[in-house]
Amino acid sequence: MQTETGRIIYYLTDFKSRQDQLKDRPYMIFEDMAVVFGILDADRYTVHPIDVRQASYHGWTTDQLWEMAKKNTPRLLPERIEPADKKIIGHTDDEPVFLLSNDVQRYGSAVICYENLLYNFACKYHDNLYLLPTSIHECIILLDQGSLSCENLLDIIEESNKMLKTDEILSDNIYYYDRLQREFFGLF
Repeated sequence: MQTETGRIIYYLTDFKSRQDQLKDRPYMIFEDMAVVFGILDADRYTVHPIDVRQASYHGWTTDQLWEMAKKNTPRLLPERIEPADKKIIGHTDDEPVFLLSNDVQRYGSAVICYENLLYNFACKYHDNLYLLPTSIHECIILLDQGSLSCENLLDIIEESNKMLKTDEILSDNIYYYDRLQREFFGLF
């Protein structure tokens, strides 16, 4: 049986709308999102949130949780990147669209924090990336080939968020990954 520390993972949630829940949780800010921690159950689907009391009891600081989760999350929940159905978001065949999640497609948006994942993906295609957080479970990746409009991308996020339960909305922002600078940042 794997120890509790070997099952500590991180996932992303919306910072603005979840501040009440976050006051009792260790977390880190990542752009306009919060990186929160939990213990992944053996079923690889259920996540038991770590609260401040539990962290204090075990002597876990936020930094220690981050270090453990940074090792565990990619190992326990490997990334899954696959081509998306372009009809869903209205792009043409010459504009590749990818869905990014983990292999269980639960809390999969957290894979954007996996070390070197965005860098390696951007280098593979020789382009910078737009990332659209369509939920806490997945993101859409679009290659920046100079033809995308931020207004259209915002419309995609807005439409996606309308279809989600409030606790599944991650953000209403567009993110950009610059492969040369190795920087991830929000555009709005």
